[in-house]
Amino acid sequence: MPSTQVTPTQTHAWASFLAGAIHNGLDPTLVTQWLTVLADATGSPALPSLASMPLADYVNLRLSAILAGLETTTHAPYLAGWHLRIEPELGRIPLRLITTALVTAAVFGWIADGCSRSTIKNTLAMLSRTFEQAIVDGILDRNPAHITGWQHQFQQAEDELRDPRTLALRDWDALIELADALIEASYN
Repeated sequence: MPSTQVTPTQTHAWASFLAGAIHNGLDPTLVTQWLTVLADATGSPALPSLASMPLADYVNLRLSAILAGLETTTHAPYLAGWHLRIEPELGRIPLRLITTALVTAAVFGWIADGCSRSTIKNTLAMLSRTFEQAIVDGILDRNPAHITGWQHQFQQAEDELRDPRTLALRDWDALIELADALIEASYN
């Protein structure tokens, strides 16, 4: 086993991997050394197959752990957030490559698509629980779903829907100057 701290889930995954290697005739000492070198190289005690796993595959594998402890009435909105927003947007990306910037861009896209505040909260909660489970499993060091500023963006989108004229250019002369510049810059 790697020298870094491991969880019971990781221990089980390593033991299963080692048992399969022994079953295939490999020397358990050499396999353990190889796995230790891989864990040290990746900086994680997680199996390489877990560390490079796309988000969708990870959620399919660990869904029961992700939803553990939640009221059953919460499952439906969280799973809707997963199937309708998270999976199509981020599902193909490996867990370790998902950044706070990607999550923020996804949330801003959901706001632009007209999702309600509670829908976005439930979707973010599902995403956050997924990343927290990945931390427990030793795949991630931090939760990239901890984002700020999305409520302000949501409020701005609501304001623009209530009063679309706020987006208009207020200075008529500036609008004429802009139109003339565009005409002059265009070909023929």
